Amino acid sequence: IIIVLLTILVSTLPVFSSNNANKNLSDIIFNYSFFTPIIDNIEIKGKIFNKVTLDGLPNNCNYQEPCLPIKPLRILLPQDTDIKDICVIADEKISLGTGFQPEIGGGIIPVTYGQQGYQDNIVIKKETERVSTQIYPGDLYSKIGIYVYRGFSIVYINLHPVHYDITTGEIYYYKHMTLLIETIESAMNTA
Repeated sequence: IIIVLLTILVSTLPVFSSNNANKNLSDIIFNYSFFTPIIDNIEIKGKIFNKVTLDGLPNNCNYQEPCLPIKPLRILLPQDTDIKDICVIADEKISLGTGFQPEIGGGIIPVTYGQQGYQDNIVIKKETERVSTQIYPGDLYSKIGIYVYRGFSIVYINLHPVHYDITTGEIYYYKHMTLLIETIESAMNTA
């Protein structure tokens, strides 16, 4: 019995070792799958638009940009690490068709009207000035930032599984996306 206990103790010593042998494991990998988006017709001020929804995900409705579903992520970074690189790998895009006109994000409505000059800050863009690129959004993800809560760093990232081609009106999505966060050693997490 003593030999068995001694063998178990010796075999578990590397687990309790304090020499940080696992520091080379610097990749954080998440896999996400998405259902097919649903496209409904809606009427806004007498014009017909397409509302794109994706099973429980919120829509990103920035001012004068197409409202498309996003996957908001909040990822806890390992202690004493910082982000070196973020990469998103997506499967082949799946087209939902062409000729769509997704709804456009509206402006912020002021809560009070008593403030001087609020009307001077309202900017109305022409239809051709909405988005600067032909594909919206231009990337598979957007990094919002790194925030610290009680000493722990949390990275905020939005995945963009649905895209819109402005020239053809095509809406397409990615069924599977893989998020890869490469980290490096850091004396302190930065925010």
